[in-house]
Amino acid sequence: MKTLTPEEIHSITNKVFQMEINVKSRKGYVPQGRACFYWYCRKYTLLPFEQIGKYMGNRNHSTVLHSIKTLQDTYLRDPVVKSRFEKIGHLLEKSAEQVQIVEGETPEQAEIRTLKKLLNEKEKEITKLRQRTNTKFNNEIKRMLAMIPIHRQEHFKETRLMPYLKMNGCKQKEAGLDTSASI
Repeated sequence: MKTLTPEEIHSITNKVFQMEINVKSRKGYVPQGRACFYWYCRKYTLLPFEQIGKYMGNRNHSTVLHSIKTLQDTYLRDPVVKSRFEKIGHLLEKSAEQVQIVEGETPEQAEIRTLKKLLNEKEKEITKLRQRTNTKFNNEIKRMLAMIPIHRQEHFKETRLMPYLKMNGCKQKEAGLDTSASI
């Protein structure tokens, strides 16, 4: 695992908390964001508390230590802070993963290979999500159609359902409907 810089950790923490954490304010989630930064700085860098404090607005090493202790004892009980803390950890793990270079491969080629692998994994996740969404959508449409009397279903499909599906960019077959067959 490679070590990260405080700048990388700071940037990711700011993005997750959607605010600048290197300010004197104690309002909102700023202290919790700083505490997460301190904790992950300690985990991913070789910096002592003093240097971490200096990076974050010339704070004392005891402030950093106290903030980490408060994070562990209090802040992580808040579900919002806990989810953000875990998200930062996940993003930092991804950043810290060492790209393994195969023999005869340049570092750029290794990074491209790794990115292609990550892209492939994300595409698979998207496909699974689309399948689940389509199934849920199809079941909802079929449930609604089952509530309509049989002699009115054709009229409903032609005047309401098909225009709705077209408007939302859904195809009839994707929605589990075929105009030639009745449900």
